[in-house]
Amino acid sequence: MRCSACGTDNDDGRRFCGECGGRLPLACADCGFANAAEARFGGGCGRRLGEAAAQPAAERRQVTVLFADLAGYTRLSSRADPEQVQALLDRFFDRIDGQIVAHGGSVNQHLGDAVLGLFGAPVAHDDDPRRAVQAALAI
Repeated sequence: MRCSACGTDNDDGRRFCGECGGRLPLACADCGFANAAEARFGGGCGRRLGEAAAQPAAERRQVTVLFADLAGYTRLSSRADPEQVQALLDRFFDRIDGQIVAHGGSVNQHLGDAVLGLFGAPVAHDDDPRRAVQAALAI
């Protein structure tokens, strides 16, 4: 969403500009029309803004989860300089995240010194378990 005050492009879903703090237009969940921040009804479809849009039908799918963490992290973090520990974690996450994505998975979250990767969500492949194992071997 582009801020009308400063022209900065902002991520969808933001209510205020990340650059200047100005109120962003409110995009309609159904038609995408950019409405004034104070609008109550969508300018493209007339739907009341803020109402929940119809949810798509649920689907069942197989997901393979890859979990990786740093061995000995607790002991290391209690003895090492905090900046060095953070630098190590940053390099670790960059490498692990890169392998997960390179093998067709998605990074779900970082949990302390661990990474949770998903294969099969949001994008599914016929061979997601194989992709997860290949990513784990590469890691």
